[in-house]
Amino acid sequence: MSIIRFFRNLSIFFRNLSIKNKLFTIILLISGSVLLLASAAFIVKDIFMLRQNMVTNLFVLTDVIGISSAAGLLFDDRKSMEENVEFLGADPHIQLAYMFSKEEANLTVAAYIKGERDLFAKGPDATYEDFLKRHGLPAEIITEESSLKGQFFFLKDRLVIFKGIVFQNEFLGFISIESDLETLNENLIIVSKLTAVIFLISLLLILLLASSLQRIVTTPLYMLLNTMRAVSEKQNYALRSQKTADDELGKLIDEFNNMLSQIEKRDTALGQANEQINLLNQRLKAENLRMSAELEITQRIQKMVLPNPEELEPIQDLDIVGFMEPADEVGGDYYDVLQKDGRIICGIGDVTGHGLESGVLMLMVQMAIRTLLAYNVKDLKTFLNAVNEAIYDNINRMGSDKHMTLSLLDYQQGKVCLTGQHEDVIIVRKGGFIERVDTIDLGFIVGLKLDISPFIDEYPIELQIGDGIVLYTDGITEAQNSEDEQYGIDRLCDVISLHWDQCALNIQQAIIEDVRRHIGNQKQHDDITLLILKQIVEPVLIK
Repeated sequence: MSIIRFFRNLSIFFRNLSIKNKLFTIILLISGSVLLLASAAFIVKDIFMLRQNMVTNLFVLTDVIGISSAAGLLFDDRKSMEENVEFLGADPHIQLAYMFSKEEANLTVAAYIKGERDLFAKGPDATYEDFLKRHGLPAEIITEESSLKGQFFFLKDRLVIFKGIVFQNEFLGFISIESDLETLNENLIIVSKLTAVIFLISLLLILLLASSLQRIVTTPLYMLLNTMRAVSEKQNYALRSQKTADDELGKLIDEFNNMLSQIEKRDTALGQANEQINLLNQRLKAENLRMSAELEITQRIQKMVLPNPEELEPIQDLDIVGFMEPADEVGGDYYDVLQKDGRIICGIGDVTGHGLESGVLMLMVQMAIRTLLAYNVKDLKTFLNAVNEAIYDNINRMGSDKHMTLSLLDYQQGKVCLTGQHEDVIIVRKGGFIERVDTIDLGFIVGLKLDISPFIDEYPIELQIGDGIVLYTDGITEAQNSEDEQYGIDRLCDVISLHWDQCALNIQQAIIEDVRRHIGNQKQHDDITLLILKQIVEPVLIK
């Protein structure tokens, strides 16, 4: 695991090097590895050749000594054999030499021991078996047949050769020579030093070449990098990188310069576009200011035409309160309370969407209803259809796709006539008992068709003291909390029933506070409109 971790860390280190250092390192590693292998092979070859030369030289000596000693072995002339063996003392590296006679059961007949003056000293090996035992060699390793060719053994600190003595094809005995390895070691040191010097000189040459060659690759890369940095810092796309060759790096630089040319063109076009955008933004800003002023005016007009408390105070039979809170600057909800000669017309509606068009449409409806009431149009069906026709024509003139739901209540002395399609109308009896009237069959969407009279119907309601009616828009029932749960008609009815024994203003405040608690921190997505009528005196019936 430590080796794997080492190579992983080495890989991370190498990956984070600059390209210059990566190229330099790659060239150095590859060339150094090849050079190291070549040097090792050279040393191994020299070791092999030095050993072979040493073995060959010693075999030549054994042949010379063997030929010179053949007569001594035949005639048992030990003195001549000793003199022949003593001749080996001329080589200072020869440590021991033995001659064994086949006729005398492999006894040592002559020996040379370095530093020994007694020419007839037998040495430590009296027999051939003693010689093998001293060197730890098995008896069968050197046979008569193999000794004729010659055998050699490299031991720890010396070379031992063994060769037979033959005269006229007759095997006479053996001769063994032991030499130290000083000459071999000295030659090996010389070869190693020479190889090391050649390795270091070659490595230095590789360093110089690697340092020079890597510039061929890194110089254009650094030029390209400097150009990129200058372009990034100065945002000047007119700069270009200089190409030094037509290789892959040259093609890369060409493509980079081409990219800069395209960016320069697009930057110029973008600058022109930005100028146009700035002009458009200025115009848009002016237009927004104008529209904001228009919206502010429309909003003020819208609030101005809503019924105010002073208007509602003269109405003695009913406790009436209204509330509207738009979701945007100009809302699309409508409510109104109009009276003339004891007749009270209450209306509530919801225009699709929000904003200026919705607010304008609401103002149109308010004006149409007020006009019809001023002209004392009695029939409520005719009343609603006339409102629809006027709105339909104006919507077509505006080219708008807006329309609205609208319910009207015609109140006179405790009797109410309900018409028009909107949300459910909530009738509250004394004690907080709830009745709900579905208005889906009492009318049609205003502004969608020219004539809606076939769809209009009426619903009569009679109020006693303590009874009342609650009108609302879907901004209340569809108000959502953070978990996308709607407020709902049932919760609205529960709050109304719980607080019905109070005045209309308190009931309204209880409803609005409960709706806001339900919404919490969520954005108000729709207009909230509420109208409450409560019979507070016994109505005087007209006979």
